Amino acid sequence: MTLPSPADPTGPEVLAALDAQGRGVRVEFKKQGDRLGHTLCAVTDQGVVSLCTSVEDTAVACFPASPPWTELYRQQQTLLLTGATSQGHWSLTVRAAVEIVSQPAAVAGLQPGSHGLIFDVACRLKAEPTTLGSGYRCTETVPGQPQGDDGFLWTNQGGGQILALPLPADSHTRGGTALMAETGRLRFEPSGQVPGQYPATVQWRYALCCSF
Repeated sequence: MTLPSPADPTGPEVLAALDAQGRGVRVEFKKQGDRLGHTLCAVTDQGVVSLCTSVEDTAVACFPASPPWTELYRQQQTLLLTGATSQGHWSLTVRAAVEIVSQPAAVAGLQPGSHGLIFDVACRLKAEPTTLGSGYRCTETVPGQPQGDDGFLWTNQGGGQILALPLPADSHTRGGTALMAETGRLRFEPSGQVPGQYPATVQWRYALCCSF
């Protein structure tokens, strides 16, 4: 696949999944030091509200708290990101989609076909990782609470609900995804993937869905 030229590294790059009323979710990538951090947001009738931001580590960490994104490419409604350390190479695809929820999610009231953003992450490892996943720190703007295996739920004052949830493996993914959540923090990690030797590739998937 031929990639387009990298997006502007100084300004924010935004991808949104919105309904006919302009409500939904979006992700904003922005330069933070030597890498690209990002924020997950709700888009409501009152405007854009930050839900959580990626936890970014130092440049010397071989296995940082979040993948060390340094390059971003855009292809219409899909964002492609890459990054690397001395011990691994990460890639990410973020796309706006429908049919994220195949069964009603009782916790958030999401119905089949609920739209949102899907995050597909892969890491090519050179050695056994000390930690691996995508970590987020929640803001205090909108209350959020872990919902066990069902995800992490935010309830907006305007009545909308946003759910971050791990996705099962698909035909392109090896193994599953686990959500580690507590008040104020959440983390998606690869599950059921124990490489017998290195180099090896591990993957994890998660989504940010909305219901208004």
